[in-house]
Amino acid sequence: MVQEVRRVGVLIIGHSPRPDLAAPLQKKLSHLELIQVGALDHLTASDLPKSTITRYPLSTRLRDGTVVQVEELFLEPLLQKALDALETQEIVASIVLCAGSFCGLRGQKPLFKPFDIATGTLAALGITRIAVITPFENQKRPTEKRWRAAGFDPTAFTAQLSEIDLIQKRCQGQTGVVLDFVGHSPNHVLRLRRKLTIPVVDLGDLAMSILAQAVDRDSVEISGQARKNSGCG
Repeated sequence: MVQEVRRVGVLIIGHSPRPDLAAPLQKKLSHLELIQVGALDHLTASDLPKSTITRYPLSTRLRDGTVVQVEELFLEPLLQKALDALETQEIVASIVLCAGSFCGLRGQKPLFKPFDIATGTLAALGITRIAVITPFENQKRPTEKRWRAAGFDPTAFTAQLSEIDLIQKRCQGQTGVVLDFVGHSPNHVLRLRRKLTIPVVDLGDLAMSILAQAVDRDSVEISGQARKNSGCG
């Protein structure tokens, strides 16, 4: 008898598919089928808001490789439609491959959001004074604001993971480091962890690992706990 392959939904905030983002998850869930859906799948660059003034800008890619920054509030209803479509395909759970909060995003099936997973994990470990690394300068202020709203004492700064000396200097006096981005190179993250003496939390890898553990034990109740610990209020 052929065993039915279980499916996990993958939410992309830009155009899907994004094999570069999904590859680490597929490696962790090699026995499952990933179904990707993008918030912008039915939109073109001309459909995106022209204003550069946003509360929380998120960076993503279009099919032609163009990098765009889009406001989280613009993306959330589009992500909800994408999630609704995913949940018609008999998935066991979904994951958002983005560091955005997406407070209003809700699913009928367990939904894993990296920000929620990270806030819950850090709180459980008692890590509150954190250095938060963002890849873009215009994300620094809103990123710091949302981590503070989640109950942490954050210091946000912009850096690439290859800038080890800068990161070491900026992380002095902190009890943990948060990589507020989904899509960092695993090799760069590993190198950073070897250089620092405090915990380094990679939002994307953490959420993928928690999802993989939950699916492997055929239990995804942990996603509910992650939502309870969300900084969305």
